[in-house]
Amino acid sequence: TKEKMATPVSTHMSKDFAEASRRSMRLYRKFLRVAPETVQRYQLGYTVPQVRARITKEFAKHKDVRNVQAIDMLLYYGSVELGEVRDMFKTKPHILQYFYVDERPVPEDSLDRFVAGLDGDDDTLEFKHSYTKEASELK
Repeated sequence: TKEKMATPVSTHMSKDFAEASRRSMRLYRKFLRVAPETVQRYQLGYTVPQVRARITKEFAKHKDVRNVQAIDMLLYYGSVELGEVRDMFKTKPHILQYFYVDERPVPEDSLDRFVAGLDGDDDTLEFKHSYTKEASELK
């Protein structure tokens, strides 16, 4: 019998920003095309447009990156992520972690920050673990 093999991931280095940008758009479109299959296979409880909106949000987090090597690294990690989702190497909780957003206020005291699972002193840091769904994702 044939065993299921992992999808190979390219480690291509972009020549310039334009090429890296084209490659990121290609990866973005691949993620969008896989969304319906992902919703069905993982039985996520989200609609395809909600999953596509979350994918867009993840890509938008890195829209200001201009370093070609950093973009290549993000493309590599994104390709690995896509392969793991497509080949079902991830479990449902791994996928659902992208939809959980913590809405608790950021603690002021350093001990409270430690207990809440925050690192550093930056108030913009996200909590490490969150189990509440973002309201905009549910509509």
